[in-house]
Amino acid sequence: MNRLWLLVLCFLGTLTLAGCPSQSEKKVDGRQTSTTENGEAIAFRINGEVVSKSEFDAMFARSTMRFQKNRRDVVGPLKKRVENSLARKIVDMYVLKRYAKEKNVYPSPEDIEAAFSAQKKRYGSEAAYQNFLKRTEQQDVDVKRDVTERLVRDRVLDAVLAVEKVTEADLRRYFEENKTRYQIKDRLKASHILIKPAPIKATGENDIEKAKTKADKDALEKAKNILKLAKKPGADFTALAHEYSQGPSRSKGGDLGLFSRGRMVKPFEDVAFAAKVGEVVGPVKTKFGYHVIKVFDKKPGEEQTFEAVRETVEKTVLARNRSTTQRTLLERLRADIKIDGIHSDLSLTETSILGTKKAPVASNDAAEQKNVRPKTTGNTTS
Repeated sequence: MNRLWLLVLCFLGTLTLAGCPSQSEKKVDGRQTSTTENGEAIAFRINGEVVSKSEFDAMFARSTMRFQKNRRDVVGPLKKRVENSLARKIVDMYVLKRYAKEKNVYPSPEDIEAAFSAQKKRYGSEAAYQNFLKRTEQQDVDVKRDVTERLVRDRVLDAVLAVEKVTEADLRRYFEENKTRYQIKDRLKASHILIKPAPIKATGENDIEKAKTKADKDALEKAKNILKLAKKPGADFTALAHEYSQGPSRSKGGDLGLFSRGRMVKPFEDVAFAAKVGEVVGPVKTKFGYHVIKVFDKKPGEEQTFEAVRETVEKTVLARNRSTTQRTLLERLRADIKIDGIHSDLSLTETSILGTKKAPVASNDAAEQKNVRPKTTGNTTS
């Protein structure tokens, strides 16, 4: 068994990638459709290595299970998108595994087995794990393949990122340029009583409009009466909410807890934040109905120091850096790949799988680190 065959077996587990000592080809709709020497159809070739059609179809079926469970046919543009996504994943893992072997960071069989055992334990019991396999129509080999791919990806990125560490200055610069993301907004604690317009039972167009108008008017009138009750000296707002509210917070006496700006619909938020502590206001109309609101507490917004959010900033910067590094590395590694022998049934092209090829950069860790410093002007949140 040659070296490339060993590489590919590790790469996809159940996906058959083999050398091509003897292949036949025929044209279907102007495209070459290849088979191996034993007559098995080829999905496509990666640098001459075979991805079998049967195994590609099996992986495609697993990838589209969620669509089928929702009774959605995977045809047309959706089929093309899924096929290309799957082919890209296969190619990306091929180049990552090849790179991992070149850099001596490929996980050992013992590492893979340990990670596989840890993955199984996450299900709590063998019975729960077997139920997962049955539900997702997978086998041990599929889970082990996924575990192996995750290990390879993590170890490759760890090796590349180890060349240039994120510094304290990087973290502080990101914080200073994204300070507003870490501000604590104005917050308030409030409760409400929601009154919904009654359901419409009319059928004719004019009758429906009249019924809507009446239902809205009745709901507003009811909300006004509740507002009067809530404003009386010594009124128990919580008890009134238990009795009259038609919202999901009724069981909690209308309590909405502590919330910041941007969490509630705007008409509600505008009135609530404008009210004073202890004040009962309303009725406020929203898409949900009419609200009577009582504000119990207010907490002004405040800026947080770098020290207070350093851990969150570091996680954000490392995640951004890792994502950028993976994208940059894969673009470089794909530049050395050639795709051919694509099966006529598949909506694939070399460009759709690999993207626009760029000239490969120098193959060294320093070059791979180019432009992987954390960006500081994106819209990523922590």
